[in-house]
Amino acid sequence: MALARGISNGCRPLSNWRSAGIRESVLKEFESEMIERSAVKVKASELAAQLLHSEMVLDEGDRPRGRILKK
Repeated sequence: MALARGISNGCRPLSNWRSAGIRESVLKEFESEMIERSAVKVKASELAAQLLHSEMVLDEGDRPRGRILKK
């Protein structure tokens, strides 16, 4: 929605988006906002991946520890 809104607002007939280009007129601002919004989630995903692929999580035989707890 944010990208569609940016294109709609940034590419109005009387704007100079054609001479500046759509990247300069719309996409750079959208990309900056997207990176800022997603940075927290990307970092959390990286930390989760480090944990889930660590030796601490695996039991002998490469079985997840959770299975042992259920027995």
